[in-house]
Amino acid sequence: MVQFLHVVKKFPDRRALDDFNLEVGPGETVCLSGPDGCGKSTVVKMVLGLAIATSGTVLVRGVNPARAGHLGRIRMRRRISAVLDDVVHPAMPAESWVATGIWCAGENWAASFKRARGILEESGLAGEASKPFGALKPDRQAVLLLAAGLARKPALLLIDRAGFRGSEIPGELAVRISGFVREGNACLLAGEPPSWFSALGPRMVRMEGNRGA
Repeated sequence: MVQFLHVVKKFPDRRALDDFNLEVGPGETVCLSGPDGCGKSTVVKMVLGLAIATSGTVLVRGVNPARAGHLGRIRMRRRISAVLDDVVHPAMPAESWVATGIWCAGENWAASFKRARGILEESGLAGEASKPFGALKPDRQAVLLLAAGLARKPALLLIDRAGFRGSEIPGELAVRISGFVREGNACLLAGEPPSWFSALGPRMVRMEGNRGA
């Protein structure tokens, strides 16, 4: 599903990854842990093609984001759902925000809104559908991000722990994520796992000195 082979990532002021190796296969739940600045969020961004390796190879479902081109990365991301530490359109109403994510995964617009309403109801947010996504409380944002991500039926779910700001999620949503992995999909979390994620029994990968260990 995901492979990092001897990856180095340099920024002007620092080296984020140094000979980093990682493999996440179908049906796996993996958690990257380590101190701030060790490159956990960089790994997530590289899987999405938002950051490109200085050297080494990154493969996501057999595709190298660095060589896929813009359209290739868009196709690749259709099977990936990501919960990041920033929101691109925080002023967009929650219902439209969820519907847009489903639409980008290939659903038609009318069906996307129908599914979005169902997700909001399941998440206990039906009464807040018209509120800007950025105005929701952080814990409600976290629930909605995960529920919407699963609704896109991805093969890979990426979670940047910073995006949760300490939030927990309902037990039934954790059960859905567990079922998602058992179906042969994969989940990769960057950061110290919250209690609900630990209950999934993830494989822990400690990033020491910007290397996978």
